[in-house]
Amino acid sequence: MQDITKIRQLANDRLADVIVDATGNHHSMVRAFEFAAFAGRVVYVGITQSDLQFPHAVFFHRRELTLLASRNAMPGDFRRIVHYGMEQVGLSLAEAQSYNIVAMVIFLCTRWVCTALLRYYSPGRMLTTFACGAFAFTAGAIYLPGNVGLISLVMVSACMSLMFPTIYGISLHSLTKEESKLGSAFLIMAIVGGAVLTKFQGELFDSFGVRESFWLPAACFVLIAVYGIRTFAKFERDSPAPA
Repeated sequence: MQDITKIRQLANDRLADVIVDATGNHHSMVRAFEFAAFAGRVVYVGITQSDLQFPHAVFFHRRELTLLASRNAMPGDFRRIVHYGMEQVGLSLAEAQSYNIVAMVIFLCTRWVCTALLRYYSPGRMLTTFACGAFAFTAGAIYLPGNVGLISLVMVSACMSLMFPTIYGISLHSLTKEESKLGSAFLIMAIVGGAVLTKFQGELFDSFGVRESFWLPAACFVLIAVYGIRTFAKFERDSPAPA
C-alpha cells in the first residue's frame, strides 16, 4: 500500500497508465498489476523462468488491463534483414524470412553465451567488443556483395543481444535505491529511441538505398563502443576480474 500511495502522490492521485517491468523478478512482475490504472497496460521487458500467478478478477479483469511482452529488440531490427535479402540478394519473401528466423535464434542463443562470458570478463570490456563487432558486421552489410553481405547483417544480431541488458546494468551500478528507480525508468523510456531511429533508417532507405541506410545503426554502434570504453577506463581497469 505504501508503494501505491507514492505513485498516487507522483501522478496527481492516479495510478500509472503504463507499467514497464524490466526486473525479471517474478514477485515484481506479479505486483506490477497493482499499480496500473483502469484500462492501463503492463509491459514485461524482463524475463523470468518462474510461473507467474496473479489475482485475475481484482486487478487484471476489473481494471480491463492489457498485458504486453517485449524482448528488448524492435521488430524493425529483424525486418531489415527481409528487406536486405529481397532487395540486394534477390530472395523471395519466404527465403528472406528464413534468414530473419536464423537471426532471431542467434540473438537468443548469444544472450545465453554472453551471460556465461560475463562471469569471466567485465561488462565494459564485453560491451566494447560486441559493439565493435556489430560495427564491423554492419560495414560488411554495406560493402560486401550478395549472400556474404546478408550473412554479415544476420550476425549483427549476435552482437546486439548483449547490449541493452548490459547497458542497463552498467548504468544502474552503484546507485542508491531511489536513484535506481528513477534511472531504470529513464532507461526503459530510452527504448522509444529504437522506434524513432527505425523510422529514420526507413527514410534513409527510401532516399539513398538499403545499404546506405545502415550507416545509421553503424554510428549507433560506435557510440555504444565509446560508452563501453569509458566504462572500462573509469570503473573497471583496476578492478579484479570476475570470478
